[in-house]
Amino acid sequence: MHEKEKLIRYCMSTHYSYGAVPFTSDFFAGCGRRRGVQPGCRRQRERYLNEQNTRDRWQVVLPQDGVLTASVSGDATLIIDLYLKGGSDGSIQLASDTVGYASARAVTSPGLKAGTYYIEISRYNGYGGYTITTQFTAQPLANDSEPNDTRDQAQAIEPTGQSTGHLGYTDGNTTDTRDWWQVILPQDGVLT
Repeated sequence: MHEKEKLIRYCMSTHYSYGAVPFTSDFFAGCGRRRGVQPGCRRQRERYLNEQNTRDRWQVVLPQDGVLTASVSGDATLIIDLYLKGGSDGSIQLASDTVGYASARAVTSPGLKAGTYYIEISRYNGYGGYTITTQFTAQPLANDSEPNDTRDQAQAIEPTGQSTGHLGYTDGNTTDTRDWWQVILPQDGVLT
C-alpha cells in the first residue's frame, strides 16, 4: 500500500454543558458530507486521507442558542484547514482557522442560534489521521418567543414582571437584533 493511502484512525467526541449540569453526547454520526446526527452514539472509524479524499464535513445540531468551539489535532504529516459554516445549505462561513501550515486548528463562534451547522476539515497537504472535538456552551437564560422584532409583534410582560431574552444570535442567514415587549398598565402610575 502506498504511504499516502494507508488507513488512518481518528476519533470524534463532543462536550455539551448547560449551566452547572454537565452532559456528554456525540453530535457526529459518521464520515463525510452532511451526515445525520445521533446523540449518545460514540464511534471510531478508520479512513484514509490522500489526494482524492481531501476533506471531511461534519454536521452539528445545536439544541439552543450558545457558543460552539471546534478543534482538530492531526498527525504531524497532515496539514489541515478548519471551517465552521452555517446557513440553510452550510455555505456561509462563520469562522475559520487557515493561517500558516498547521496540523492543529481551533475555531470558536459565539452567539449561534439553535440549528444545524457544519464543520469542514480540509487537507491542505500531506496525509494522516486527526481527532476532532467540539464543545457547546448553552446560553443559560431562557430565550424570548419569536417573532418579536417589531412593535406589532411585541410580547406581553406584566407591569411588575420579569422576563429574559436573547439578542445578537445568528445562524449565518439572520441575526436577532431587537426584541419588543409590551406592558399594559391597569391604571395611571410610574413604570420603571
